[in-house]
Amino acid sequence: MSWYLATKNRLLGQFASGQGFSDLRAEIEAGRFPALQEFIDNGVTANIRDCIDQLGQLIQSTRDNDVKVTAMELTRLMRGRRLVLITQGFKGDVRGSHGRPKPAKPAKPAARKARKAVTKRERASFGRRVPKLKTELEKLPADRQEQLRRELEDEGDRER
Repeated sequence: MSWYLATKNRLLGQFASGQGFSDLRAEIEAGRFPALQEFIDNGVTANIRDCIDQLGQLIQSTRDNDVKVTAMELTRLMRGRRLVLITQGFKGDVRGSHGRPKPAKPAKPAARKARKAVTKRERASFGRRVPKLKTELEKLPADRQEQLRRELEDEGDRER
């Protein structure tokens, strides 16, 4: 049994075998990785940045080379995505014309639910954070403000 990462429309690739996923899950549960724990428990996340950051911490802290490889592959597949799902890659026992299983269509209701939950959380905290962040930004030197604006624009281009 293999585990794949998918968007709501397509499979991105395999990131773990059955044992590899089990080992990764054990490492996540043993450490303090709340975003990863939520992702593994729910099978879907839009919290990509936190998951990638926590996968980086996991890679640095684990002694198990197989877990490192699994975490690095999961990180690679997650980069540049907005919403990802964990799937076994198959929908039932449906076989394609060449006898190979057809890729699963990830559960869109779960993807929509995750997107809505993130949107509500972000809206609630966004209004409180914006004035504070604007004040902090205005205190920075002009060249640093410009550098941050460019980085933000570059990051936005990569996500599209």
